Amino acid sequence: MVTMTRQRAGMIPLLVIATAQLMLVLDDSIVNIALPSIQRELGVPAENLPWVVNAYILAFGALLLLGGRIGDLRDTVALCSSVSWSS
Repeated sequence: MVTMTRQRAGMIPLLVIATAQLMLVLDDSIVNIALPSIQRELGVPAENLPWVVNAYILAFGALLLLGGRIGDLRDTVALCSSVSWSS
């Protein structure tokens, strides 16, 4: 019985990480799908479209690192609750 509880407890972080990875891939896919609209609306040449995706991913990664650092410095529970209320 104890091993079954430990196995279930070990699955929770795995599910959280898998869900986060799914959201990252989905987010990147949305940006790639929006590229024709971005090109049409902003007049970006086709050879510069990969820079749009790279800039988005870099900005997202930088904000993710910043949020992690703020979470390290402050109370993680308070940070998560403030982010969930702002979304």
